[in-house]
Amino acid sequence: RARERRNDGFWQVRLGVSRYDFNYESRNLNSFNSLDSYFDGSDTLNIDLYDSQVETNNTNDLGDGNRNRLFMAAVINLPLKDNVTFGLGAQIAFSELERSTRYQEAFSNVRDFQLLDTLGANDLLTTTTRGLNARRTYQLDEYRFSFPVGIEYRFTRSRNWSLRFGSIFSYWRTTENDALTVTDAQPLTVVTETGDGDVQTARFDNTYQSTSSQRKEGLSETVFLYGLGYTPTENLQIDLLGFLGRTDGQGIIDTDFFRQLRFSFTLKL
Repeated sequence: RARERRNDGFWQVRLGVSRYDFNYESRNLNSFNSLDSYFDGSDTLNIDLYDSQVETNNTNDLGDGNRNRLFMAAVINLPLKDNVTFGLGAQIAFSELERSTRYQEAFSNVRDFQLLDTLGANDLLTTTTRGLNARRTYQLDEYRFSFPVGIEYRFTRSRNWSLRFGSIFSYWRTTENDALTVTDAQPLTVVTETGDGDVQTARFDNTYQSTSSQRKEGLSETVFLYGLGYTPTENLQIDLLGFLGRTDGQGIIDTDFFRQLRFSFTLKL
């Protein structure tokens, strides 16, 4: 039987690639209704009032997209002495999401205003509409880099106890691009009808413009780690992590001490 390899050097490289396609559908309908009325119950000089308003704003964003992912990782484990091992790693993850959709927006507002004790010419029914059709392209790129480094020191005559110290530097970056190209638009139109049958229509200049926006965000952090390990047998390893917490001046009776306390059990079959 060959001797088991323990605490020796090694290197490891991993690579992963994935892609999937999907259908995208986003529908949003916002509505608003109001009613204000007054009626005195008799034909008097008081003005009876009826004022109602119904408003809707409907948007649809329909199409398809795809997402590509790439993952690479490398690990090096290097023994410095019989009881000291140094480890270094690097992880790079990239994700790209793209969507191509047909964007539609429709707005409508209908207001019915009536003064019941006056002439019909004072009654107004106003309808306001506008809308647009556009091609929308959306892209989201995400990058993540992680660089862990650590050292392990094994002590006692049996080398069953070990101390570990290390750190992980991570960097995230996100880039978001969103472009809307208007292909067709319905200008703002206001149709006003009075109680005596008069109808007036007002159309305003079409001011819809294609838009393009970009947002970038980055974040980096460094986390320091430590742990105490015990290997009672060849098949079992017990680790105690975070036992000192992260708060200055923290004692064993503090609640944060127990929040940070973690145990790990590794069983080798």
